[in-house]
Parts: sequence; C-alpha cells; structure tokens
Amino acid sequence: MIVPNIRNPFLAALAHALQQEMFSTGRVLLLGDSNDNKEREQEILRTFIERRVDGIIWYGVDRDVDMRDAHAAGVPIVVLDKAPGGSEAASVFINETEAAFAATKHLLEHGRNSVGIISGPRKNVNSQDRIDGWKQALALKEITASDRLIFEADYTRGGGYAAAKAMFSGTVQADAVFVSNELQALGLIAAATESGVRIPQDLAIVCFNGTINSAFSHPPLSAIEQPIETIAESSIKLLLRSTPFAGESIECDFRLRRRASCGCDYERDTFDRDE
Repeated sequence: MIVPNIRNPFLAALAHALQQEMFSTGRVLLLGDSNDNKEREQEILRTFIERRVDGIIWYGVDRDVDMRDAHAAGVPIVVLDKAPGGSEAASVFINETEAAFAATKHLLEHGRNSVGIISGPRKNVNSQDRIDGWKQALALKEITASDRLIFEADYTRGGGYAAAKAMFSGTVQADAVFVSNELQALGLIAAATESGVRIPQDLAIVCFNGTINSAFSHPPLSAIEQPIETIAESSIKLLLRSTPFAGESIECDFRLRRRASCGCDYERDTFDRDE
C-alpha cells in the first residue's frame, strides 16, 4: 500500500482495515509512506515493483499519478480514488464532490448564511472536487461562492490552525465552515478556543474523512465518514481477481455523522466508542 502520510488518522484506520482483510487471505500488507512527496511516491512504487509484490493499493498524493511502470511490469493496482483517465488500474472510491455538497448543504440547513471552506492545496484535484461540492451547495441556495471564504491549507492540524486564524482575522466573517479533513478541523478547534470563537454557536463545523477521533474532540465533530471496512474488502477483492479488471471501479456510499459541532443534538452512541 502506498499512502501520502500515515500520520493521518483516516489513512491509519484504512491501512489497519486493509491489513486485517489481507491477513485473512494468507498475505501481508507492506506500507510505503511518501510523506506527501510525489517523487518519493514514484520511488516507493519502483521499489515495490522490484520486490515483486502481488499487487498495489494506492492512495496517492494527488489523482494525476504515473502508473506506467507498474502496468508495464504487470503489477495490478487498485486506486482508492477515481483512477486517472486512460489508466488500467481499478478503483474504489466515494464521490468527494457529492460528499462536500452534502456537508455544506447540512450547514445551510442549520440556517447558516456565510459558509466557508478550509480546502486542501488548490493544485490538488481532490481539493478542487471538494471546493466544487461546496460551491454547488451554495448555488442551490442562490448564494455566491466568494473566494474570500476559501482558505487553502495543508491537510494537517497546523494547516487547519493557520487557516482558521486567517479566517478569524479576515474582513469576511463565516458563520459555518466545511473543513476538508479531520486533522484540519482539530487545528481549527484549537484556533477557535484561543480566539474566543464558540463552536457551534459562532461557527458551525462539518469535516471530511472523520474517524473515531471526531467523536472525542471537543465539541464532537460532525463528519463525512467513508465506509472503511467496505473499501478494504472491495479493494482486496479486486486486487486478487484472476481475471483482468482494467478500468473497473466501485463507488462506495458515504455517510454524514451528525454530532455537536454543526449544532445538532448529540448523545454518544455505541458507534462513537473507541474499540
């Protein structure tokens, strides 16, 4: 498996689920962490090919990944995202534009009128997908999507913290924000606490790629959750097929977990307990 940063709790949870599923087939999962570096990502790919791995599960730094070496070597690849156009890789994914749309729409349904977004790096395709979903939800309410409400940040706690500080000091004030990953949201909460911004009273939040950590933040984070176990099972089923699967894709459903950060009533349930 190739990931951009295993410190991301979502990727760690996904790797754990894949390891469990893979072990049940009599195989083990090797992990390569590219540290959000596309050159290192390619180096890990070449190393895996040289080691004659049975297959590769790829969660890339971005969607425009170069898989030609793997295809030439006959190594099957499953991408945990929409596969690049013309690729022979199979893919397992959720629709990130629809997920961002659902999160933003939920904030608007709480009566919020100035909904911002903390995005990932604007050059990344997945960042653009999430921005597009945010824009589509605003358009549904005939609200103009202002660039002044887009706060670009790395997918880290520090990135979310810096973006939140910029948001709080800006001339355009948001009363809600869709945050593009859980780590950014945790950084935002820290910045809000320091700045005297109350969540959700002053600022409602929904984040993307929530994990069990979202249930234990303060306040608990409303989040778009991916079906990690289903993704793991589907990925390995595709990877171990005996017949070619060039271009085959499986789209998985996502869910919006409603907690206190958006203003929903919330009581911890059995799904919000650490296991």
